[in-house]
Amino acid sequence: MIECKVATLSTFLGPVTVVETARGGRHVDLLDDGARQFAREAAGRFLRLPGEPECAQEFRDYFAGRLRAFACPMDLVGTDFQRRCWLAVERSVPFGETITYAQEARLAGTTGYQAVGQANRRNPLAIRIPCHRVVASGGPGGYFAGRLDLKRALLRFEGWAWPEEWDALVPNAAEIPDAGALTRPGER
Repeated sequence: MIECKVATLSTFLGPVTVVETARGGRHVDLLDDGARQFAREAAGRFLRLPGEPECAQEFRDYFAGRLRAFACPMDLVGTDFQRRCWLAVERSVPFGETITYAQEARLAGTTGYQAVGQANRRNPLAIRIPCHRVVASGGPGGYFAGRLDLKRALLRFEGWAWPEEWDALVPNAAEIPDAGALTRPGER
């Protein structure tokens, strides 16, 4: 059994569930039922310990606009290719900036930008590994955590200029509060 700590944080996106093992952050879920979903998937494999994950404070600071770069350790589980893609994004795309899937592919040592998109789709540490900062060359690209509105909200929160014409591709954009009005790191 893998021991872990779990916390669900209240954010402008809605609940965000953070799971951490002794090695570091293991899973971040942005869906409303993240804690319940993790409990179902983890049954028999994880033992939930009392207390809060250490990385939870970094997520609070990020959502409060006080953190631009995460430092908490990661306990990444994925294929070698997935890990290479995730680490390329984590190391190369700072707060408020974006790259294309093709650029990520080059950083990960491949030409398969579609395979990179599939690897990002399986990113277990949403936001900590900022796959929301990867866009297509002619549009927003993949659905971050299954929800393009979340990708839009995070990029706008980070100060990235989301093109207005992309809004037509986000059917439920109005459901996520605009965090762009929040204080961003470095602003007072």
